[in-house]
Amino acid sequence: AKSGRSEHLLPGSVKGTVLNSSSISHAVRDIRLDMEKNGLCDSQFSFIDFRRTIETKLAQLGVSKDYRAQIQSHG
Repeated sequence: AKSGRSEHLLPGSVKGTVLNSSSISHAVRDIRLDMEKNGLCDSQFSFIDFRRTIETKLAQLGVSKDYRAQIQSHG
């Protein structure tokens, strides 16, 4: 975000906007397909798997439920 001069971690193509979640999902799918093709991955994963893992790790770090919800855009 800093190198892209944005206040958002995943900035959109229009200044002041965030990257669309479907764009992220498509990018994760493309990465997975490429990893499968090159023998680097033998199980499927998707964007929701990253969200779930992030939620778990934040909880393990002691981040409050309210902050985790805000980070995950649930509140």
